[in-house]
Amino acid sequence: MPTYSHSRISTFEQCPLKYKYHYLDALSADEELEGIEAFLGSRFHDTMEWLYAGRKLSKERTLDEALEHFGKLWRENWHDDIRIVREGFDAKDYYTHGEKMLRSYYKRIFVNDKATTIALEKRVVLRLGDYVLQGYIDRLAFQDSAYEVHDYKTSGYMPTKKGIAEDRQLALYQLAVKDEYADAKRVKLIWHYVALDKDIEAERKPKDLERVKKETVAAIKEIEQATEFPAVKGALCDWCGFRPLCPMWKHAAKAELLPENEFLKEPGVVLATKYAELKEEERELGEKLKKVREAIIAYAKKEGLQVIVGKDCRVSVKIVLTERLPPKGTGEREKLEELIRKSGHWVEVSEISAALLKKAAAAGLFEEKTATAIQNLKKMEEIALVRVSQSDTEKSD
Repeated sequence: MPTYSHSRISTFEQCPLKYKYHYLDALSADEELEGIEAFLGSRFHDTMEWLYAGRKLSKERTLDEALEHFGKLWRENWHDDIRIVREGFDAKDYYTHGEKMLRSYYKRIFVNDKATTIALEKRVVLRLGDYVLQGYIDRLAFQDSAYEVHDYKTSGYMPTKKGIAEDRQLALYQLAVKDEYADAKRVKLIWHYVALDKDIEAERKPKDLERVKKETVAAIKEIEQATEFPAVKGALCDWCGFRPLCPMWKHAAKAELLPENEFLKEPGVVLATKYAELKEEERELGEKLKKVREAIIAYAKKEGLQVIVGKDCRVSVKIVLTERLPPKGTGEREKLEELIRKSGHWVEVSEISAALLKKAAAAGLFEEKTATAIQNLKKMEEIALVRVSQSDTEKSD
């Protein structure tokens, strides 16, 4: 039985294929491409660990010492392969930003922090039924009869109230701390958004923790029952070490290494380019067709016609009235669904989707006999979806 973690579950949620490559196939990826944001975050975390480790031994380090240590860590770990994607910014800009975050945290939090540090980079283990999860707490502290789970966030992203309420990682840490420490009646979760100089505190109620347990177990069951592992394109693809293997990226990884003259002759490039050109012609033709169709309908209505003749052709125009439901996501649609629910006949008219059935099965909502019967009713159909988008491949000289 594998040991799970928030990051392992998140990998499956973000890209099932990456999960398969990494955790099931144990394939070796090309070195993960490190972005400047991740590099900055690591150096900040390392500096926090150094500061609080000193305090644990009654050694108070000054802000100047902390800045010097941050700079030392930056220089020792820097390498030329670190990616800076944001245009107009360089390593010096990020270094200055890191110093600013460190100064703000030190002056506002560190010098006023009276909590006793219990552990840094604390490994915690949690058992949920048949499953074992592990994680690492940036800093575990104790103050005023409450344990504190501290987590440092160096991105400029600020979560919503809903996002914090649904945060799984620290909720799992709270459960682990309550399991490990007999006196952990209260556990406070504290997120330090240091780039924004803001903190968020929360304390999960028992009902919230029970929900997290169930959702986490359901997520693990979905992983273990998965038979397909599709690639999902996302913001982290540029840093993924499995690009040369991924069916979504391996042609780009191959083609981007070709010089211009070979790139233009590569069979896949030739086919994709031709297809994109024809799709553009089709789009332009579709726009023209739409305008002519609208004009024909307007003409038929005005003249009271059902058939319009042309040169060697006849165009039939039939105007019918049909019921149309309010679009999903609108207030009218919500009112309609609420009316049906109140009538007690939601089950009879609601839609069945493969995605909902899959989640329900993963959550164990069906008895085994029912789940098997549902699975037997499903049919596999091969459908090819071909679309055109802007190329992600940069041709090399």
